[in-house]
Amino acid sequence: MEQRLKKNDITFILDHSDELSPADAKRLSQYENCILYPPIGLMTEEATKLKQEILVSNIENFLKGKPTNRVN
Repeated sequence: MEQRLKKNDITFILDHSDELSPADAKRLSQYENCILYPPIGLMTEEATKLKQEILVSNIENFLKGKPTNRVN
């Protein structure tokens, strides 16, 4: 990918730059055609509250014998 970024024949957009090592993020951010976004949707109060509600709901459903996230 970095070779393609150097050739400037692609644009790479990543919305989970927190999953990169700091060295990789710094190296990739030097390319104008590489756009690194932080995971801002996961860090809002609303998203945090929703994740907590989903967790509690999953536990309650499991205890009722009706698991929400069941894999067959």
